[in-house]
Amino acid sequence: MRWPHSVCVFWFLWLVFLFQSGNSGLPSEIISLQGEWLFWNSNKTVNGTGNIPGDIYSDLYASGIIDNPLYGENHLNLKWISEEEWTYQRKILLHREDLTPGYFLDITSLDTIATIYWNGEKVMHTRNQFVPYNVNVTDLVISGYNEIMITFKSAVKYSKKRAEEYSSVFGHKLPPDCNPDIYHGECHQNFIRKAQYSYAWDWGPSFPTVGIVDDIYLNVYRGHLFHDFTWKTIYVKGCILGKWHVEFEFETFHYGSRTVDYVVEIPELGIREMDYYRMSSLISMQSRSKNRLKFSIPPAKEPERWWPNGMGEPKLYDVIVSCGSQVKQRKIGFKTVELVQDFINPEKPEQGRNFYFKVNDVPIFLKGTNWIPVSMFRNKTENFEKTKFLLDSAVEVGMNVLRVWGGGYYENNDFFMYAAKKGILIWQDLMFACALYPTTDEFIKNAEKEVYAQVDRIAQFPSLLVFSGNNENEAAIRGHWWKTANYSENQQVKDYVLLYKRLGKITKSLTPTIPFILSSPSNGIQTEIEGGVSKNPYDVKYGDIHYYNEFVNLWRDDTYLIPRCASEYGVQSYPLKETMLNWIDKSDWEYTSKAMFHRQHHPGGIATNLLMIFQHLPIPSQCDGIALSDISSCEYVTSSSYMSRLAYFSQIHQAVALKTQTLHYRRFRNITTDEGLGNTMCAMYWQLNDVWAAPTWSSIDFDQNWKMAHYEAKRFFANTAVFSFADEADFNLKVFILNDNMYDLNNVTVNVQQLSWGNGLDPILTNEFNVDVVSAASSQIVETGMKFSKLNDLADFLYVTTLYNSTGAKIHEDVLVPDFLFEVDFNTFGDVRIGEVKKINDLTYEIAVTTDKVSPFTWISCKKPFVGWFTDNGFHMIQTLQKVRLVTKEAVDLQKTDFSVCNLKNCYV
Repeated sequence: MRWPHSVCVFWFLWLVFLFQSGNSGLPSEIISLQGEWLFWNSNKTVNGTGNIPGDIYSDLYASGIIDNPLYGENHLNLKWISEEEWTYQRKILLHREDLTPGYFLDITSLDTIATIYWNGEKVMHTRNQFVPYNVNVTDLVISGYNEIMITFKSAVKYSKKRAEEYSSVFGHKLPPDCNPDIYHGECHQNFIRKAQYSYAWDWGPSFPTVGIVDDIYLNVYRGHLFHDFTWKTIYVKGCILGKWHVEFEFETFHYGSRTVDYVVEIPELGIREMDYYRMSSLISMQSRSKNRLKFSIPPAKEPERWWPNGMGEPKLYDVIVSCGSQVKQRKIGFKTVELVQDFINPEKPEQGRNFYFKVNDVPIFLKGTNWIPVSMFRNKTENFEKTKFLLDSAVEVGMNVLRVWGGGYYENNDFFMYAAKKGILIWQDLMFACALYPTTDEFIKNAEKEVYAQVDRIAQFPSLLVFSGNNENEAAIRGHWWKTANYSENQQVKDYVLLYKRLGKITKSLTPTIPFILSSPSNGIQTEIEGGVSKNPYDVKYGDIHYYNEFVNLWRDDTYLIPRCASEYGVQSYPLKETMLNWIDKSDWEYTSKAMFHRQHHPGGIATNLLMIFQHLPIPSQCDGIALSDISSCEYVTSSSYMSRLAYFSQIHQAVALKTQTLHYRRFRNITTDEGLGNTMCAMYWQLNDVWAAPTWSSIDFDQNWKMAHYEAKRFFANTAVFSFADEADFNLKVFILNDNMYDLNNVTVNVQQLSWGNGLDPILTNEFNVDVVSAASSQIVETGMKFSKLNDLADFLYVTTLYNSTGAKIHEDVLVPDFLFEVDFNTFGDVRIGEVKKINDLTYEIAVTTDKVSPFTWISCKKPFVGWFTDNGFHMIQTLQKVRLVTKEAVDLQKTDFSVCNLKNCYV
């Protein structure tokens, strides 16, 4: 039967109407595929129920198949898991009673070598953990139960295979071929685009995870679905007034050709902008479109700037974007950032270049630390709670920056937004670390997809400070970290430059207002002048440096270099007994027990930690007659009887070392030597957090307990601080005042006291100075009147320097303890006690601590676990009473008997 022409036209127009109007009138929706999935290995001998997002280790543990992977020796006992192939499966009930809606799988991250099947049909193969995927499954959806199945290959086997293929083609191995044996890790992580630390690091175990490690959704759209939006802000200076330009990018899934409207509102600024877009494709096709809306904010509606912690309010504005009835809301901030690299002295270019950042046209001294992933595993809810605690902890001690290290993963939007709310700047490495990487077309194109996706996403957040191409890879080439046959240094340089210049070009194109450096450490612009790899990437006259040295005295100011920026430095310490015994058996709490030895991944760390600690603190009497160089042979030092005391000593050593080095950098903020060294504008120690309980460089342990170093950071990162150090060059006590504020401090008082250990709490000498302190500067008090005949004399005294404002209120206090504490008679220390304990509210307790004499490194402990911190700890008591508060994130019922206190005389004796 043939239809009349008019009827055909009618039905055609009706179909067009259905497509254009959203078909059946049912709304578009996003169906979460998170929650329970079934999983099994390749021969189905192991199976269980997993929770998505997650990973195979967490799912095996939750299913009761394995013990906690982080306990005891399980990091070694569970190697078999990474050799298996794993499959995850879920069924979802769908109905297609309306006119063929579109279905897209929206996958944030798959770890890593995976194949996706929908109702038995292969729809995608993935090979990069850092690339999000959108998979069109419209034609495969059936009415009723649909099955999604994702199979994961062994990352370890995949890496090995690719390494072997590379070697056979190019005739050389790609370093590092394997991690050091002490890591107890896996090989060839540079051949797979997944978090590099999952193959083990010098601070973490090896857990080469697989799984659906982030959000996964099914986008169902009838007509169109407003999927997401991003934005960029650009400030353009005019001849009179500048203007903010804002560019929004909208991502929309849609059917055929249709018109949609986008509306952007920033209510607090009275901004409302809109535009219409025609999205075109064949009627029967599903498409994904990206559209942009650009507009300028008039000077009359000039937004307040977003400021880093300590410089002002991190101002954020609500931004609401509508696409028809579909609405999304985020927060937006406005800031400018500039990396200054002009010559220190234009008349003497050989003295090098500056390397510092301006935020909103104001130079900023970067005070912070380095961020590694919060866990080996991807429990999203638990990890975000840890993330918030760690960022809160950074802000609490005065930090304004975190460097997201390049061997983990690109953090999710929640991380960047929480950092923005807290005023924390983010130095963002691309995820390449301590290795050379393939430069095959396949690998580079894979990496380029990653950088396009991640840089574009991260660039919208006001916390972003700078992108760095990698961690230490330039330094590795010039430092000859690896011996590799048939792979010359010249060829290494060529391959390195090929990869990072391409990735850098993408980064710069996506974020023209955000600085980019090729590596960290690097010489900044000088590295680019030299072709992409400097002859000496650690040149203190340029860029940033990483500094580690365990064979020098880390408590001495003159130990340290004078760089433009120190973006990594640190020293190890051990978690205290209260943390470690949650993760190892009590019988393993010995320095060189099998379990403890396997948790020390730092080459040489077993020996160097003892040498560094006993360079300053007393060797136990049980080891009399044993030389420091042979101290590890003393059985008592490595016994369970001494381990708790040794862990406490290690935290003292770390705290003083980080304090000394950080204040060294801060005092050169606006000072340059005759050789042009100085103008240091960056101090970021390694590292903030841990992925397990072990000896590491962290200042907060795995159980979220602040180590002594983190309490010390609250003092050495204070915006206004005073400190002293013993200058052996002229046997003088040098005192500096540091003022990072953008305002002067007038008529402040500096009080310097010299105390003798045998004289109780009464000073034997006091000097006082009235000075004016300029803003954003370091100032030295030229003559303190405190002298000594030789450095060893310092062991007899304690120096206390206190800064008071013009009204007499205390601003800051610094205590200089002797370099050689082992020369001090510990019996002269005070007896500290817990006095009154007062409950302020459900989250706060006030603890009074008393002493009769000087009490160095006073440490308060609480029997009951808590998430939070004391307002001070690890402090030196030079008065009879000190009140400290415990601030917790969750209510804890505590009594006076739950608290205890000790000091250097008796802690963990």
